[in-house]
Amino acid sequence: MADISIFSTGSREGGMGHIMREIVLGRKLTERGCDVGYVTYNRTAGATRLTNEIGKWDFRFDVTQQSEDAILRHLQVAQPDIFIIDVEHGPMRGFLEEAKKYADKVVVIGGVGFVINDQEAIDELVDLQVFQSIALNEKLYATRNALVGAEYVIIGEDYRAARESYTGGDGILISMGGGDPFGLLPSVFAKLRQAFPNEHITRVYGPSAKLPIKPHWHRRNSTYTVPSPLLATHIAPASLAPLMAEHKVLVTALGMTVYEAMCVGIPTICTAWSRDHEDTAIKLEHLHCITYAGIWSKLNYDTIENKIRTLLGYNSLVRDEEWKFHNQEMRATVDGLGAERVAEAICQLT
Repeated sequence: MADISIFSTGSREGGMGHIMREIVLGRKLTERGCDVGYVTYNRTAGATRLTNEIGKWDFRFDVTQQSEDAILRHLQVAQPDIFIIDVEHGPMRGFLEEAKKYADKVVVIGGVGFVINDQEAIDELVDLQVFQSIALNEKLYATRNALVGAEYVIIGEDYRAARESYTGGDGILISMGGGDPFGLLPSVFAKLRQAFPNEHITRVYGPSAKLPIKPHWHRRNSTYTVPSPLLATHIAPASLAPLMAEHKVLVTALGMTVYEAMCVGIPTICTAWSRDHEDTAIKLEHLHCITYAGIWSKLNYDTIENKIRTLLGYNSLVRDEEWKFHNQEMRATVDGLGAERVAEAICQLT
């Protein structure tokens, strides 16, 4: 039985995709008989989410101060057979060299919407690389031990289940990822509420997102409003899968949420937080998997509204065909079985 330690993070700046997919991967590795432990930074949304998971699964779990030195001290004590690293832009050479002193094998997981900062070091030092993105394949410098492509996207079983039951849904779902670093959700919600006053709209605040001071609070006249039956608000749900299965279209930001939506098959309109993310979004649009509405600071609301009008039937002649086209292209690209494939490859290292 392999002893595995996983280092990942979840925060407003880096989003929650890293930690969420590593929880999924940890479950798959545990099912295969591995002893899985996690280490992450304390006082973060990622630590909170892991705390919620350790009661459901037999995970070891440690939190430490926010420095790589602290992670290495943890690793020196744990000395696992396999050390998995999943952090924004990947680990640097110095960290990898130290990690290899205490772990028999090292795995790096990345490549959803960001470039790796020190790909040469990862090529040289790690035993397995997993790149889940589509767009970054063209920029990838990996020369050995690499699993590359959307078939390796690590997605929870609940999205696979939603994929089986999803037939179209109703209304608009808005989620700007686990962190929403630029606070875009309120403005997107306001614009769509104005454009589609008679449509059901659900907004989701992620675990790391900045929340409104009080729900339904109007600062100008200091009054509460009665929630409309056409509006719904969710704060840090355990999964977006059930919500995706209930809605017709998703408005989101490039990240793991987009790949989860592709697995389900819900037509998706997305923005990007950075130029790295934009490269991936453009490639996904070329593959007819999403509609790209521009980088966050120059978001094209006309693109969003026009696409929603088509999908919701304001142009009934193309509505059903448009929805079916996006649904088929998305589901063909991400089948939801990536966690199984990655877990199998990791277990073969021992």
